[in-house]
Amino acid sequence: TRHVLLCSIHGLGPDLTGENQCGALGNPAIIGISLSMHHCLTLECLRFPQSLFSYYLNRRHSAYVLIGNAMRMGLTIGLNHNILESQVIDPVERQHRIQIWWTIYIFDRMWGSKMGLPMQILDEDIHVDMPSTISPRWRHEEELSDSEYMTANIKLARIVGETITKLYSRRKYQETFLQRVQKLLKALKHWVETLPESLKLNMEDLESSKK
Repeated sequence: TRHVLLCSIHGLGPDLTGENQCGALGNPAIIGISLSMHHCLTLECLRFPQSLFSYYLNRRHSAYVLIGNAMRMGLTIGLNHNILESQVIDPVERQHRIQIWWTIYIFDRMWGSKMGLPMQILDEDIHVDMPSTISPRWRHEEELSDSEYMTANIKLARIVGETITKLYSRRKYQETFLQRVQKLLKALKHWVETLPESLKLNMEDLESSKK
């Protein structure tokens, strides 16, 4: 925790290019294995806090630029691809890698949507699994984020990405604007209806709390 705090305050972090360890950048899949933990630490202790901090200070352009840097670093080390289990044996490390990528993805779409800016990667270019719960469950709860909660956020971020593309871009579509809006509203309704029970609001509790 102390290391993360120091990195966030002073802007410290390891070399972002990876050239000190591997020379010039080569195959992202190979670099991703050797530098994954090295760069994931940089993403967690530097880019995420800075982007989030900038966003809540209403410095939204800075937040968008910072998460863009995180996105490019993630692409460089191949976070948008699955890796073989034999390459990273520890299930926590593998899941940690997946969750870092999807956190970048969520921030990218959410920050961009606030300013009407395009998302920085297409869904078609992402080939990594969705977050899942590892066994034993107690280890997941100690070291990782709730997979159901993160999955719900990812699905919502996808809808946000489609909203940016279909409503706020200058692309030409055969469908009318109203038809596109209706499809997005249906997608939102389906998202709400398919939420896990643990994430749904209990309306009865809300009503009783108002009394």
